[in-house]
Amino acid sequence: MPRPWPEYSAREWARLRPLVERYKYARYQALVARHVRRPAAKGDVAALRSRIAGRQVLIAVAFNDPSFVERQVALVARNVPGCLHLIADNSTDTATSARIEAAAIAAGCAYVKLRPGPWRKPEDGGRSHALAMNWVWRNLLRPARPLAFGFIDHDIFPLRPTNPFAPLEDHAVAGQVRDRSGGRGRWYLWAGFCFFRFDAAEYRALDFSLDWAAGLDTGGANWFSLYRHLAPAEVLDAGMTIESVEHDLGDQALRLEWIGPWLHIGNFNVPLSLPEAVRRELIALKQRVVDERLAAALGSEQRGEA
Repeated sequence: MPRPWPEYSAREWARLRPLVERYKYARYQALVARHVRRPAAKGDVAALRSRIAGRQVLIAVAFNDPSFVERQVALVARNVPGCLHLIADNSTDTATSARIEAAAIAAGCAYVKLRPGPWRKPEDGGRSHALAMNWVWRNLLRPARPLAFGFIDHDIFPLRPTNPFAPLEDHAVAGQVRDRSGGRGRWYLWAGFCFFRFDAAEYRALDFSLDWAAGLDTGGANWFSLYRHLAPAEVLDAGMTIESVEHDLGDQALRLEWIGPWLHIGNFNVPLSLPEAVRRELIALKQRVVDERLAAALGSEQRGEA
């Protein structure tokens, strides 16, 4: 979203930055508007709306990793009872999508396969993710009118019983609050864990796009449509705690992220300055830790059902 006119400096005006930003914003919005009008690649939209209506809906945007989805649907079914778990498949590989769909259907989840958007490079992942969220909002959530809804990443898992919708009894929105606006006071909810009471968002033109002009990541454009209108008491910041997997690396590399009982795997970045053999060993270390944590949670689930 372009900044208000008074926020631009004389130097920025001399370089026509206000006009350039508005041109880029208009072009971006045209691409989004065209994409969200496209039908789903797979999934009965009318049937999905019927399942969503009046429910608490947890939407996971899946991308090219069926193993994450397989474990997430099992843990959500066990630890987040009562909600409808919707898998919005934003994957680019056909075989991967087939496996994700099978996992979703077997677990009783709702499933929709989204069509590929105009941004397909690895560095455009945030834009692609935002486009998926916007499609779900405009084609499923807004028409169906759920009681409440939340978006989560496909690599975040509830390891203990929890109700992420509970804060919405006293708040309009809840999630992990982030502010990267360079002192402008524009915050947003992290797209990987954000929850909304529908009646607080129903008449707002929600836009889960990045607000690149303000330095805000996926979901940042909701500052102008929703977040700036909320009083502090209407927002619940769930926070985040960090668990280091390898303490000697520094710079929070190879970490796990926790939002209450929710474990977010995050990336597997290690410093490029390290020897390749060391980098592979560290990545394998984090993978082992992740697999052990999820296996333990899934094992306790199975014992609980025995």
